[in-house]
Amino acid sequence: MRHLLLIVGPVVLVACCYTVTYSRTHDRVTRRVDPEPLPSVANDSPDTSSGQPLDQKCHSVSVQIANRVGTVATTTLVRAPFVIQSDLPATELAKLHAESIQPLAEALWRTYFDRQPEEPLVLLLCSNESLYRDLAQQFDGYDPIAYDGYFQRGERRLMLNLASGEGTLAHELCHALAAVDAPHLPEWFDEGLAALHEQIRFSDDRLLVWGEPNWRCRIVQNALAAGSLPRIADFVSRESFRGDDEGLNYAFARSLCLFLQERGLLAHYVRKLRCGPPDTSRGLVPLQRLLGVATPAAVDTAFQNWLLLRQETTPGTASQR
Repeated sequence: MRHLLLIVGPVVLVACCYTVTYSRTHDRVTRRVDPEPLPSVANDSPDTSSGQPLDQKCHSVSVQIANRVGTVATTTLVRAPFVIQSDLPATELAKLHAESIQPLAEALWRTYFDRQPEEPLVLLLCSNESLYRDLAQQFDGYDPIAYDGYFQRGERRLMLNLASGEGTLAHELCHALAAVDAPHLPEWFDEGLAALHEQIRFSDDRLLVWGEPNWRCRIVQNALAAGSLPRIADFVSRESFRGDDEGLNYAFARSLCLFLQERGLLAHYVRKLRCGPPDTSRGLVPLQRLLGVATPAAVDTAFQNWLLLRQETTPGTASQR
């Protein structure tokens, strides 16, 4: 019996250990389930190999948007964080993304912002005004007759009439990225920063971007000559940016951003508004401190002196919101 136990016992013990080990290993392997493949999207074969949550969200949103637009804008391009829907041919849309949308977005992030989108940003890009107005009515019940583009903040969606030029795209894209990284910017500055990028130039390496003078500057100079230029304290305290003085408001805010940019202070101002304590002055106190002046009147003086020294051209116009 002793010999039998010595011979059979180790065999039985090894068998039991193997059975327990195999059972646990097999259970661990079979519980690993690969994710289901993402739905295919017409006219695009996006790279989803990374399996990042944002990629998956973008593809889900792209299907929803494609279903809503139906046959009027059939090209879908998914390049996280962007979900782009358009009536442009697929090759033209891919070129627009590669040469305009992505370089501009990356340059804006480097120049002003820190946080990048964690949710999809939808771009509805229309090649003509008729489609633009039709989709604006369908999606938002809105007739954007006074604007060539707008950003629907709650939906994280841009609606654009590409026939107005790429300045509209840059304007609205700046709104979208600011809403992600600095959602509490005062309205006047949010609009001024976006309007600044209607006319831009890149650094030689295309890593940074700056605004250039455009037709809005002439509006401010004319107001200064007529004695109707608003005071900065009055301007920032206004409850609404719209109304009868909307054109001058856009021009004033844009020119103030250009004024800060030329002093190397614009990106610093964005950061102070984004990272500082809650600002009840609607950006006025941080502006005074950044310029090293004690009063709003001193800001007015510095800004008006700068305007007097500038000689602006007046390129063709476009409308953004």
